[in-house]
Amino acid sequence: MEEDSLLRHYAGEPIHMPSLTYLKRREACPYWPVDCPNLTHLVLIPGRDFGELEDKCIRLPYLVSFSLYSYDSLNAFRVLDIPSLDSFGLRIKKGGRKSANAGLFRDLWPLSSPEDGMNPSNPKLEVSELSLRDINIDLQLLASTVACQTSLKKLIIIGLDIKSNFFDCLMPKQVEQHLEGSGTPAQPEGVVMAWQVGAPALKRLSIDFAGRLVEDQAGIEASARAFVAARTRAGAPLEELKMRCSKETAWKELVEPDVVA
Repeated sequence: MEEDSLLRHYAGEPIHMPSLTYLKRREACPYWPVDCPNLTHLVLIPGRDFGELEDKCIRLPYLVSFSLYSYDSLNAFRVLDIPSLDSFGLRIKKGGRKSANAGLFRDLWPLSSPEDGMNPSNPKLEVSELSLRDINIDLQLLASTVACQTSLKKLIIIGLDIKSNFFDCLMPKQVEQHLEGSGTPAQPEGVVMAWQVGAPALKRLSIDFAGRLVEDQAGIEASARAFVAARTRAGAPLEELKMRCSKETAWKELVEPDVVA
């Protein structure tokens, strides 16, 4: 259901609609027009008006899919209580400013330290499917944000300025683990090498440059293939990693069939 003129201009008590499961709001308004506790899918465009609802709490216990095309996305998460969310899509109007977007990312996915993207500190948003579109964001911060997702299985990136260092930042690495009584003749007592893998559940990654100028496509693809190989060695193989530069070009799959098998 899409909001009609009645809902857009209605400023009285919310309309009780217990059977409503899909809602798409196209215009901003300083109120929440419906009481829809059984909503499962929500699309907000642009969502700026949530700033006027900060003293309220809108609980949607069954919402599993939320898409937000916004000027100021953070306000929505101050208002919405969505404990069952499984799929989240974020698109920022005109890309937004890097500094503002960085603040949004750090609020939703706070890291224990700026240098370590593998350790989330009480993330507000944990989903299995994440879609990011038209967002001006530092690639190291983006990679750290992705790495801290422990439940993420599918990542969709559209219209972001992805470069090879995005994959470099996400690359699995071997680290020392100190365990009592685990020493062997080949290793110091209590020290073993283990893989540290960001987004360990990730299986599918698609990147659509959506017409953006790709200056080093060969370098990006080489880094992506190295990332695929490293995930396989670390025991967390990808099933799919595909890219395309524009709608006019075909998708390029970078995971070899024998790797998936």
